[in-house]
Amino acid sequence: DEWADAVVAQLAARAIDVDDAIDALHTAAYLAEGVSAIPCVHAARVLFEAGRAPAGLAMLVGGLGAAGDDWRAREVANLADAWKRAKPGVPLAFDKVAAAMFEALQKGDAARAEKLGRWGVALDPENNEAHRNLGLALAQQGKVVEALQHLVQGTREQATQILSGVLYQSGKLAEAMAVLDYASRWYVRADQWLTYGGIAYAAMDNPRTVKAYALAYQLDPEAFDTTQLNAYAGVLDEVGDYATSEAIAQKLLVAAGDDVMWKTNAWNHLACAYIGLDRFDEAVKLASQAVTQNPLPDNTAGFAATLERAKTKTRTTPPPGVPTEPPRAPVYALLEAGDFASAAVLVTGAAWHERRAALHATRFRFASENELEVTPRARAAANAVLADSTGSLDRDAVLARMTAIEIREQAYFARDPLPHLGDRMTRDAFYQEFRARGGVVLGEPEPPPPPFVDRVVLPGSKLARTSDFIALLRDLAALTPREALAQFDLDDAAYVDLARAWGAAMDADPTLVQTISAGLAKR
Repeated sequence: DEWADAVVAQLAARAIDVDDAIDALHTAAYLAEGVSAIPCVHAARVLFEAGRAPAGLAMLVGGLGAAGDDWRAREVANLADAWKRAKPGVPLAFDKVAAAMFEALQKGDAARAEKLGRWGVALDPENNEAHRNLGLALAQQGKVVEALQHLVQGTREQATQILSGVLYQSGKLAEAMAVLDYASRWYVRADQWLTYGGIAYAAMDNPRTVKAYALAYQLDPEAFDTTQLNAYAGVLDEVGDYATSEAIAQKLLVAAGDDVMWKTNAWNHLACAYIGLDRFDEAVKLASQAVTQNPLPDNTAGFAATLERAKTKTRTTPPPGVPTEPPRAPVYALLEAGDFASAAVLVTGAAWHERRAALHATRFRFASENELEVTPRARAAANAVLADSTGSLDRDAVLARMTAIEIREQAYFARDPLPHLGDRMTRDAFYQEFRARGGVVLGEPEPPPPPFVDRVVLPGSKLARTSDFIALLRDLAALTPREALAQFDLDDAAYVDLARAWGAAMDADPTLVQTISAGLAKR
């Protein structure tokens, strides 16, 4: 700050010329970026006076965000006269900037919206709407990384969905799919997978479309509208999953109601599924209905082709499956499978990114090592990586070296000691507990519910059978306690006695709890 002040004073005293002052202020602004806005304001004022308005605006955009709100507002107001003379092409006041940015987005002028958006964010770095609109302008131009940064600040929960949607609308399907592939690792809602599936469907990427729609359907079958069910059924037929295609087409038929357009689409999908399942007579009947009642000319050729295939009993050959994920090194598959011993062996591999993953595997502590903070094999592997990576400038080698230094630090002079471990939970046990708490394991088939077998538990009582007890529990959940007890001719005292008797029975027979749970889950 003092250097920048001195440069301005020298320029005012004509001890240096304008170009030297600009060079010095550029350097000062660079060194103070993110810490102080004083050098950038001095530089902008000098640039404005020198007739270099775009460069002055760029200086303010880059450095003004470091200032406090009051200081920023005061200095921006002091620039008003220089701003009018320089005419940098954007309004000085934030409200006018926001209005002009919205107008530029409406007109599709993304470059103008970006210029206004950068200035708007510099004026008010905490304004979510400014960040969001700047992110939209950047996304329309395909500047994915910058767009995501501003969209996250503007609308964190929907940033990737907005970005992928804008990229898709701009015709940048590859970039949209790249964003969705990255974001989908954290998807937990059906609507997120439906957005992914819709864009994959538009990109004609059948494997990704099937994966996304299948996970969305697993999470919430009712989240699909008729358009999405139609797309899902069609792509299932294209990949040769005829049984699932039949089920989705049946759901589309129910969702269609009296809408003839969707009913004919559902009949066509059912016909295609039945052709794949060798049920040609049913396929001919449904395909004929679709052709006869089709209200949409665009579907005529496709429906006629389905009917012809049904009559000639011609099955289509699905294309070979294409993996939806790029090939990965074996070490990552071993880590995901929980085979840390085999993964750790690969720490002497050739590729540094694989060695780094294997180095993480060496840190795993088995049950016999619960009392250890760092295992001997992790220390040995870390020392080997440190020796092999000395002097290397390879990015992955440097990252592996950082991991090795962390292991060595934890082993010899840890500031935050690692905790001692308890019993390890297997993946199957975790899934079982997760499902018991209402969770859904994506991509894994749901196990069938345990069978309910009714039996007599308290002979001679008013609630003798498990089915009676389950009925009471349901009534207590739906009715007032007095109304629920009246259904079984119970008063408060009798209910307390029965509750104690059932509690004692559950303590004596643990399988009784599972039987009751199965009965409650049964509809």
